[in-house]
Amino acid sequence: MNISLKGELILVTGASSGIGAEIAKTLGSSGATLLDTATSDEGAVRITETRKTMNIAGQGYGPEGSGGGGCAHT
Repeated sequence: MNISLKGELILVTGASSGIGAEIAKTLGSSGATLLDTATSDEGAVRITETRKTMNIAGQGYGPEGSGGGGCAHT
């Protein structure tokens, strides 16, 4: 089933690993822009790098709003 999520902004928690990461990849591949959270700054940076590599709009945010942008940028 192909669903277009182009133009949708979706928050995915726990997106740096496991089920959260797979959900985020699936949603992003369907065209959604993602705001992904991680429990560490390193996880947030990893999310942001993965989004860029996969050509998915969005980035990761860590516990302090870090990871390529802070909460002040949203």
